[in-house]
Amino acid sequence: PNLMTSRVLLSTLHNQPPVKVIQFMLELNPQAAAIPKHGPTALQIAIQYGASVDVIVCLLKACPFALLVTGSDEAQFPCPLEYAKIERGDEADLIQVLSQSLSYWMTESNKNRSKQGGMVRQKRLNPVEKEELNNIKVIAATILKAQKRQTEALEVHRHELKATELNKEALLKELEMKQQHHFKTQLVALDMKERAMRHKNRSMERRIIKSLEASKNHRSEVDLRQEGALK
Repeated sequence: PNLMTSRVLLSTLHNQPPVKVIQFMLELNPQAAAIPKHGPTALQIAIQYGASVDVIVCLLKACPFALLVTGSDEAQFPCPLEYAKIERGDEADLIQVLSQSLSYWMTESNKNRSKQGGMVRQKRLNPVEKEELNNIKVIAATILKAQKRQTEALEVHRHELKATELNKEALLKELEMKQQHHFKTQLVALDMKERAMRHKNRSMERRIIKSLEASKNHRSEVDLRQEGALK
């Protein structure tokens, strides 16, 4: 795989690199300066972190449409020209470069591609350029390894979270079953108590009725005796 990714390019642009370094990187992978699906473009990072005008020109030739990108959050990734006017307004050359039309940079981009197409790929590099290129390769390899480790760590964390969620669901289900069992047990106990109370009430009612009937019979007998004594 190509080690020169957009991530490597953005990391390099944080440190105000020489234009030759950026040229090397874009020769290795011209798509590194393309507009990403998420986050800032290489042009926005270059302007924000004080890249030279030559670097800005190099990025615009690689991706002219980056001149129009404002990003998903204008407060964080504003229009390149407007941001430059606010933060680097004293740099007339930079403002002039960013003020050029899209058609101008499209033409420059086509010229740049034609020029690169006509150049011999295996050109000689001086020792400094070779060292810079090797440094870029080392940085790219390091970033890719770090990204791979982060991806693996995230995957492990994702599996752990999934296992935790499964355990949580199992615990919740077990707790729900216990609560349902406890509720049923309480209902059964309440029903048994209610039945016992009804049985007790019926027994008391029968005793009271018997007692009242016995008392009534006793009064009747007393009244009959009294009537017999009077006669």
